[in-house]
Amino acid sequence: CALPILFSSLASNTPMRISNNKTLNVYNYFDELTGVSNVVAPGPAALYSIVAGTKAPTYGAGGGTYPPSGWTGIQNASVDDSFLTISLPFTFYLAGTGYTTTYMGSNTYLTFSAGSALYASLSASNPALPKFMFGAADNSYQRVSTYTSGTNYVRIRYEGTAATGGTVGSPNIVLEITLFNPSVTGGNNVLELLVGTHNRTGGAFGVANTSTYYASTALSANQSYVFQGNSTGTSWTIFTGYNVNY
Repeated sequence: CALPILFSSLASNTPMRISNNKTLNVYNYFDELTGVSNVVAPGPAALYSIVAGTKAPTYGAGGGTYPPSGWTGIQNASVDDSFLTISLPFTFYLAGTGYTTTYMGSNTYLTFSAGSALYASLSASNPALPKFMFGAADNSYQRVSTYTSGTNYVRIRYEGTAATGGTVGSPNIVLEITLFNPSVTGGNNVLELLVGTHNRTGGAFGVANTSTYYASTALSANQSYVFQGNSTGTSWTIFTGYNVNY
């Protein structure tokens, strides 16, 4: 029978991109065949794997049913310059500290240690908290829901507007953000971001401590990203066009 294609010419420190969820299988076959493991997969071998491929928000790129089936609705009105407190059933590390609470800001950022309503001059140092920024600017949210899968992960669905107010159910910013228990991602801290419509792609985007980006890249609508950090959350990489297979 015919042998599979051999990737003997690949010798790169960038993730291998393949159009289906067999990325890591191909990587493993290459390693077994040659004894060389110089093709780096972008995620740990764990219960949940990081795989190549863009994934859309589970409940649509635009406005949808509130709350989605099985989710908990925590915001259903247009609010500007505020934040919501979300409990995590595990410890998530960012900037060297472990947290069991995160805060979803209406201005499209996720902070740790405390919430923030700051809306102007948003950057790696503003707000001065450990954070993920997803097109952060003077935005507003109209609907926010959460879904918790035991102690494995928490997902947040954000429907907002690239303005100080918007119409409930008609967002122009839609995000689904999932934080994973490091125990299911090989001891690493992992956040998956699924982007639907997004009218503020020029806003701040990246992961930072209180003052400096660990990683930042370009933000696009209808794209997915995986933020992968080390065990202490002090070193991060953003993978564009990837998702978590779970």
